[in-house]
Amino acid sequence: MTYKAMIYLIMVIHFLWIILLVGGSIYIFYNPGYVQWHLTIITLTLLLNLFLGACPLTIWEENAREKAGDKIDYHGSFAATYINRIFGIEVTENQVLILMSLIKLISYLIAVGVVVFK
Repeated sequence: MTYKAMIYLIMVIHFLWIILLVGGSIYIFYNPGYVQWHLTIITLTLLLNLFLGACPLTIWEENAREKAGDKIDYHGSFAATYINRIFGIEVTENQVLILMSLIKLISYLIAVGVVVFK
């Protein structure tokens, strides 16, 4: 597999993972059986971010881009880069970190709430 193909594969997985995290918080209300999966996914994400300091997908993609000679640098924030590229809004890494942490925390609390109050 070429580095370019690896970069696109990691990017697609990254976008899908974000959709899974955010969408899963809504989906558990329609399918309570999914809550255990969602809790596993969100817990894994929170632990990886806590211990690695960044999303491993961002790290892997930056490494692949470096080896491919691609010039994009996320500066540790995949989300900040694409919020800027897609919406034209300048956000700092810290703002995105706070926003993503809140989204993950709220998602986790929703899932726990569904389990506790079902």
